[in-house]
Amino acid sequence: AMKYIAEYRDTAPQRAGRILVLSGLLSVGTSLLMAGLTAAFSPWLASYTFRAPHLALSLEVSCLAILFTTLSGAQLGALAGLEAFREMAINGAVASLVSAPLLVIGAWQAGVDGVVWGLVAVSILTWILNHRALRACARRRGIPLKLAGCLDEWRVLLSFSLPTLLAGLVGPPVYWIANTILVRQPDGYAQIGLFNAANQWRAAVLYLTGILASLTLPILTNLRGSG
Repeated sequence: AMKYIAEYRDTAPQRAGRILVLSGLLSVGTSLLMAGLTAAFSPWLASYTFRAPHLALSLEVSCLAILFTTLSGAQLGALAGLEAFREMAINGAVASLVSAPLLVIGAWQAGVDGVVWGLVAVSILTWILNHRALRACARRRGIPLKLAGCLDEWRVLLSFSLPTLLAGLVGPPVYWIANTILVRQPDGYAQIGLFNAANQWRAAVLYLTGILASLTLPILTNLRGSG
C-alpha cells in the first residue's frame, strides 16, 4: 500500500485507488484467516503450548485484537503512502493516551482477561480512527475507493505483496517458539513479563529509525513515480 499509493497518487489516482482497495481486501482476508486459526486452536494452544488451559478464553478473545491490529497496519501503510503524517501522529497519540489507563484499569479489575479486553478495545479504536483518516485523505487527493476493477491489479500481489507477506511471516513463528520455550520454564510467565519489559528499551532504540523509514520511503517512492 505504501509503495504503490505513494508512486501513483499524483500520476494515476485511479490506479492508486484500485491498489488501496485491493490491499484492504488482502488485509481483511489474511487477518480473518489468522484470527480464525488462532480461535480454532486456542484450547489446544492453551493446554499444550502454554500448559495453561485457563487461558483458552483469553486467547479466543485476543483474536479480535489480531483482526483489527492487522487491518490497522494496512491502513497505516496507505496513510503513509498518502503522506498523511499529521493524521498518523494524531491517531497514534490518541490510541496511546487511551491505551495506558485502559490496560492498567483492566489488569487491576480483571487480571489477564481485563488486559486482553483492553487490547481489543484499543485495536478497534485505532482501526476506526485510521479508517476515517484514510477515507478523508483519499477524498482530499481525488483518489476513488471503489471495488470495481481492483482485481485488475492482481499482478501487484504476485510481484510485490506476496513476497513481502511471506517475508513478514518468517519472524513471528520463531518469536512464538522462543516465547513458548520461556513460558514453559519454572516461573516462566513472570520471566517473560520481565523480558518484554526490558525489551521495550530495544524498541525505543529502533523507534527513531522506524520513524525515518516511514517518512522517507513514501516521499522517495513518490519522487520516483513522478520521474
